[in-house]
Amino acid sequence: QAKHGLDAVQQMKQSRNFTGDSHDINYGLIFMDLSMPIMDGCEAIRQIRNQLNILDIPIVALTANALEQGRDGALLAGATEFVTKPILRPDLHKKCTLHLGGGSV
Repeated sequence: QAKHGLDAVQQMKQSRNFTGDSHDINYGLIFMDLSMPIMDGCEAIRQIRNQLNILDIPIVALTANALEQGRDGALLAGATEFVTKPILRPDLHKKCTLHLGGGSV
């Protein structure tokens, strides 16, 4: 669990193997809050996608702001999809099942 956007990027960077292969990362799905200190979620997503070249792990952007501008910014940064908070348990389960596969989480 990252404390801020820069921490999220650093955790992803450290979890890669030394060859830089994103298939060896231990994460199957990332939930990224867009409102974080130090580095916001959009910039963290952008760095994970562009600088670390991690393209195959779904990133679900989370925010309490339901404005279309926030949604568009997150998707342009590289988020797989956008969800407004609070996220209800059944909705969370659906997102996990959709992106991770299988019937149980």
